[in-house]
Amino acid sequence: MKKAERKMFREDTALLANIVSDLAEFKPALVELKEAFEALKIGDFTNEIFKEIIKKGPAGVVDTFEKNLESQLDKMNVTIETLRVSFKTDQRCLTDRFVQAYNKLKAYKLKVRAYASRRYFLGLQDISFIDNAFVVSDADKEAILERCCRVYIETEAEHELLAKMEDYLKAYRKLKGTILKGKFAANFQMSELSRCFIENESGVEISKSVFIGMLERARYSD
Repeated sequence: MKKAERKMFREDTALLANIVSDLAEFKPALVELKEAFEALKIGDFTNEIFKEIIKKGPAGVVDTFEKNLESQLDKMNVTIETLRVSFKTDQRCLTDRFVQAYNKLKAYKLKVRAYASRRYFLGLQDISFIDNAFVVSDADKEAILERCCRVYIETEAEHELLAKMEDYLKAYRKLKGTILKGKFAANFQMSELSRCFIENESGVEISKSVFIGMLERARYSD
C-alpha cells in the first residue's frame, strides 16, 4: 500500500516571531552564565561550549576547571597537600558561581507565559551564541518552525478530509455567486448560509422555508 504523501498545510510565521521575541527575557541570565564561564579562564565561550552546557549541564565545565587547576598547581610545584586543598577551596567560589548561573538559567520561567495565548515558547535549545551575542539563528528558527509552527497533512484519512473540504469550498463559492446575483441577494447575509440547510434523522436537507423566503424576496422585491 502506497504511503500517504506528507503535505504542509500551514506555516505560522507570526507565531515564530512571537517565540523568537522571548529571547529578550532570557538575555540577563544568559549573560550571567557567559560571564561566570569566562571567570573560570579555561577557554573562550563559544556556541559549541554553550550548546554543550545546555545539553549536558555544568559538570563537564567544572571538571575541566578542576583538572586545569590541578595542572597549574603541579607546574607551580605546590606539593604540600594542605596548600593544594587551601588553594582549591579559594577557587571553588568560581565554580559555585558558574553552577549557580547555570541553575538560574535552567530554572528561569518566562513571564510572557502568564499572559500569552500561544502554546509554544522559546527554549534554551533554540538559542545560539554567534558573533559574541546570544541569538536565535536561522537554523534555530527552522527547528522552531518544524516543531511549533507547521501543520502537515499526513494520513490518507487527513488527505481525504482536506480534499472533501476543498470540494465543499468550491461548491460554496458557486452557491455564493448564485445567491449574490440579482434579487436573490436581497436582505441576505452570507453568514446566514447555514440556515439554508437543516439536519434531521434523514441527514442534511434544504430548508424549504428559508428557500421559499429567498424566492419570495426575489419575486416581490420590485
